Amino acid sequence: MIGSGIAGLSYALEAAEHGKVAVVTKSVAHEASTAYAQGGISAVISHLDTIDEHVNDTVVAGDYLCDEKAVRALCADGKSAIEKLVEIGTRFTKAEELEEKNKEKEKEEEQNIQTGAYQGLHLCREGGHGKPRIVHCDDMTGKEVERALVEATRKHPNVTFYEHHACVDLMTSSSSSKMTLMSSSCALTISAMSTGGPRPDSAAVALAAATADADASRRFTTGGALM
Repeated sequence: MIGSGIAGLSYALEAAEHGKVAVVTKSVAHEASTAYAQGGISAVISHLDTIDEHVNDTVVAGDYLCDEKAVRALCADGKSAIEKLVEIGTRFTKAEELEEKNKEKEKEEEQNIQTGAYQGLHLCREGGHGKPRIVHCDDMTGKEVERALVEATRKHPNVTFYEHHACVDLMTSSSSSKMTLMSSSCALTISAMSTGGPRPDSAAVALAAATADADASRRFTTGGALM
């Protein structure tokens, strides 16, 4: 697995249930674009909300240019994604916690957080959304999600981290071995960034890359210096 953000570590945790996983990242594991994402995650987790409403809000906000099948798939999977993040230890802000901090706030705001959400999570309503459905951890959601994912991944016995390493080369070859999960295999050469010395090639039956390339393609970004 190349990359240690929300996509890379989520994949690593799933894949680790089926075999050994190496996570390669060019800095420390938590230094990823994910950690710099302040906003929350939209998901239908309240009994006062529906997937159809979420889909409609998204399509309208996208000026009807969105692929509706893709939008519906994302909206339908939102709740299970939040449940998985909570299960691994992500500490999202809860409604009761916010009420204690903001007892003097207007009545309308107090009503907005009483949404019957999963595990009493606080839901924000942001631009384009017709219902409160933004799960968050104060205004540092990405940092908290990354913390939980890194901790959960480090604890898994099938995951090995290669921090401060860069991917140098990828070699592929075909085989029809019944012992592998796929019909092709690959070998990845990685290099320690501090010494520049190559490590032995690592053979794998599958390789995935989640490297925030969109961030790296821009001169100015909020994604951090290492992106």
